[in-house]
Amino acid sequence: MSNNPGIYPILLLPAQNTTLPDLSPKISTSGMGDVRCGVSEKEFLGYLNHYFKDWVYPQQQVIVPGQERPFVVDYLIREPITNLHIDVELDEPMARDGTLIHFAGKDDYRNRFFVEAGWVVIRFCEEQVVSQPHRCCRFIGNVLAQITQQKAIAQPFADIPPLTPVRQWSKSRAKSLRRQGYRQGYLSH
Repeated sequence: MSNNPGIYPILLLPAQNTTLPDLSPKISTSGMGDVRCGVSEKEFLGYLNHYFKDWVYPQQQVIVPGQERPFVVDYLIREPITNLHIDVELDEPMARDGTLIHFAGKDDYRNRFFVEAGWVVIRFCEEQVVSQPHRCCRFIGNVLAQITQQKAIAQPFADIPPLTPVRQWSKSRAKSLRRQGYRQGYLSH
């Protein structure tokens, strides 16, 4: 379950001594964010719901103190016994209109915000979620099982192979991927 920086899946863990009295940041009472949910997010939600049932909350707005706009979490997974909160993010190199949205370093502030609040952050690249959804769920299940010490969580994934890693892209590499039609390529399969 170790994390290799710059390689998806990216796993960020809070410090061992983090105490979570009120689980800041606060989830907005309005719940669902207003960010458009893409095709990959909708499809992956079906897999998450299959494995993790009612622990999954898609598109949750999270209030950020001192910031006008909330963060919108792609998927919040909340394990009810330990109250562990996991921010699961799906990183695309670019939006539908070609705007570069996720690349190395771009989400550092956001990641730090959640980790310092005691949340676990898991970032997959969109290509992994599209081509290996069961393996992505296996990764999440193994993280949950190890952190919560509930080994039964990992049982449904015993026969699923490990996730194939993908190198995180830099901003210049994301520009190159845009020119190559990279995202359109894996979304069309």
